[in-house]
Amino acid sequence: MDAGRRLQILDAACRLGPEPFNRLVETVEDTRKRGRLRFWPEEMFGAMPGVGPVGHEDCLAAFEGSSPRPVTVVPEEQPTPDLHHPRLGGMNRDDRGWAGAARLPRFAAPGTALWREDDPPEGYVRVFVEELDPVGAAAEQEAAVDRLLDREGVVFAAVWGRLTEALSGYDLGTQVICTGVAVSRWHADGAAYLGFSFDCDGRLEHGLQVVYHPTKGRWWGDWEALNAIEEADNLPRRKGDEGAE
Repeated sequence: MDAGRRLQILDAACRLGPEPFNRLVETVEDTRKRGRLRFWPEEMFGAMPGVGPVGHEDCLAAFEGSSPRPVTVVPEEQPTPDLHHPRLGGMNRDDRGWAGAARLPRFAAPGTALWREDDPPEGYVRVFVEELDPVGAAAEQEAAVDRLLDREGVVFAAVWGRLTEALSGYDLGTQVICTGVAVSRWHADGAAYLGFSFDCDGRLEHGLQVVYHPTKGRWWGDWEALNAIEEADNLPRRKGDEGAE
């Protein structure tokens, strides 16, 4: 690529603003590995008037070695927590339960290259407690949270062991990221079920969730596997079940 063409692309990218420009600089390594552009850089280049088609080789030639532009950071006003959980900290209410983040360094470590700007801080993973008790978590949910935080290594080994069969062919250290953990309203033997959600470099079409329970085992399914639990002490009785009316 000659210097004039490179300058044309860089100038057009600068006009998009510092954050889009920096995202294009950061995509160089990914573009080289893939040998092609992801959809969003193609879309971004298409928004640059007068530049014409920009392929992956043009992207590498233009942005490799370019310095990120300074970004003025305006602190966002943090929402006031609706609930302060003794172990999870501030949590906010939505129509299904309580959302926050948990310090889970084992679960947060893999897939850091897939981290997004709106993800929790380093070492933390989103956590969602399904509403069972309107004023907070139920005792069985608290027990599940305690186990997760106090024995993260044990839970991590059990959950990650399921990923070896669910995502065979992927590098579980770099191509897979835990996007959150849900504490189910369903519980058995004094502890709620946990559902760990995952994404990967291949963009899972139907999502992936690993369900974990200390006595009922663990299994994987699509993004709503946690909603398919069939064995719990608080499941509504169905007609035909022993003792049901």
